Amino acid sequence: MKTRFSSLAFVLLASSMCLAQQATSSTPAATQHLATAGQQHGVFTVELAKDINSKKLKVGDPIEAKVFSAIDVSNGTTIPPGSQIIGHVTEVTLRSKGSEQSTLGIAFDKIQLAKGEEIPIKGFIQAMAPNPNKPLNTGGYIEYGNSLNMQTQRPPAPPSSSQQQVPLLNNESTGVLGIKGLQLDKNGVLTSNAKEIKIDSGTRMLLNVTM
Repeated sequence: MKTRFSSLAFVLLASSMCLAQQATSSTPAATQHLATAGQQHGVFTVELAKDINSKKLKVGDPIEAKVFSAIDVSNGTTIPPGSQIIGHVTEVTLRSKGSEQSTLGIAFDKIQLAKGEEIPIKGFIQAMAPNPNKPLNTGGYIEYGNSLNMQTQRPPAPPSSSQQQVPLLNNESTGVLGIKGLQLDKNGVLTSNAKEIKIDSGTRMLLNVTM
């Protein structure tokens, strides 16, 4: 199933919702690049391409991720799974005498398509969940389908009171789910009481994106 990436208006009076929807249906589709800026807003899941260690990062360093499921943009463009998403580090601090927490901020800037095409975006991390391909100590595992409608399953073992359901990402997910000692604020900045922030490749992130 493809992820639907629909157009939403940021300022919309409740009394004019029907009229706005009719106007949208009769308006020509926006173009793929800059003409779409600020007109399309949605969330979709990506997978971190490489391990991250905030101790080795500085502001401006690139961060790479991959689109998990195909995305249909309202202008007719389809962003295939595996497309690269490029971001950068916006802030990084390590816990020290002058800082009680480690922080790591990441913003996503563009989606790279085939033949060198790029779609500019403004994206931040809305939610994060563990890499489903690595063992977890939560008593279950995450099964990610081909859409944002993910499912939870338990391993084929006798149920016990110690088993816990694995947290899932969905369109409304916020914060860090299932990764101990890591938090995420409303601006998409990760924080931890550890000396540094480490994130495994394959970690799933729900991005909040405007195009």
